[in-house]
Formats: sequence, C-alpha cells, structure tokens
Amino acid sequence: LADFQRLPPVARASVADGLAGAIDTVAARAAPEQAFLRYGWYAAALSAYGGHARTLIVEEDGEPTLALPLAGVGPALLRLATIPGSYWPYRSFPLATEAGDATLKAALGTLATTVNALRIGPVYDDDAAAMPLIAAARASGWAVLDRFVADSWLLDMAALQAEG
Repeated sequence: LADFQRLPPVARASVADGLAGAIDTVAARAAPEQAFLRYGWYAAALSAYGGHARTLIVEEDGEPTLALPLAGVGPALLRLATIPGSYWPYRSFPLATEAGDATLKAALGTLATTVNALRIGPVYDDDAAAMPLIAAARASGWAVLDRFVADSWLLDMAALQAEG
C-alpha cells in the first residue's frame, strides 16, 4: 500500500429542501462554541420569524463536513438568502473541525448556483465556520462585504429584572 498515492478527499455539495438532519452531525464535529448550532436552533428561528429553509450540505468522502441552512429573503427573483437564527448571539453555521479546502470550494461552487447573495452574521471576528468560508470566497474572487457592529455587548439582566 505504500506505493499508492493517497488522493485528496472527494467533496460533494448539495442543497436539500428544508432543514437537514446533517446539521446535527456536523455540529457534533464542529468547534465547541458552535455545538448549539443544531437543527432545533434553526427550526426555532424559522418558527419564530418565518421563512422556508434549504440546507447546503457538503460531504468529504461521504462524511458531512458543512451544513449551512439558508432562508430566502426579499423577492425570490433576486435569489437572496440569509442564515436563519435569532439575531443575537450570532447567525453562523456548523463546520466540522477537520473540514478542508475541498469542503469550502464545494460549498462556494454550489452557493454560486443557488444564491446571488448570502448574508452571514452577525458573527464574531474569529468565527470558526464563517471566517474560513469568507477567506475562501475572497481568494476565489467573490465580493465580500463586512460591516462592523460593535466590540462587545453587555446585557444587565439584574437591572432588567428589577425594572420588571
């Protein structure tokens, strides 16, 4: 076997109608701070805010490595999408920690045929999923717009509770 060259992983992307069960599979293999980005998180957001979901799923050698829920926004003709979620803490998606460049390239290739624009965020500057995808998009010549929101937010729960 030492004489055989190991080939790079084969990455395949597809878009499923609705929220895919693969979201939980990828979230379990994502960075710890993304462990909550599961099917239930996105389903709750869609239930609260409305919308119809699709899920971009990328697999490397048959194993799910990226699950990016999409919800259409604006006129359907414009093919605009956002990641569903409550506005805060952030709107990101699970990316397996072992996902490679093949996953990101496959995701971008499928996004290019699925949407004209995708809103990701708000996310932290070091988001374990959004930042690699954004870097790959920039490296591929995509236009990426970012907007500064804030350095941090503080919600004083005791003061809010005292106010009733």
